[in-house]
Amino acid sequence: RAIALGDLILLGYFESTPVQTLWYKLLGANISMSAIVSSWDGVGWAPDLLTVERDAYVGNAPRISLFTVSQKHRQIKFEPVHVSERGFVGPFCLLAPGVVLERSSAVSAMGVLSRR
Repeated sequence: RAIALGDLILLGYFESTPVQTLWYKLLGANISMSAIVSSWDGVGWAPDLLTVERDAYVGNAPRISLFTVSQKHRQIKFEPVHVSERGFVGPFCLLAPGVVLERSSAVSAMGVLSRR
């Protein structure tokens, strides 16, 4: 509920500011205060699995997936996502569960980053 409340009331006014980064940190995400986080989609289930290091940028509305669902085995598997120092995540891209964006790497707008 805190995530939904913050998204509705607070974050629209503080997008891409240290206030928004602090809000995500309070929810459990490991985000450097020097990182710029515009917004994200999909992290609400487990923000503590997201790491964004210093001087990294997360663009507008990327889909950051932290879990996979296996209907065959009837299980949900949570895996962390890590954006390393000076990493760039473009707007509207997709980061799959378990990916690590290496130092000074980028995912372009609407790009897809998977482990396979």
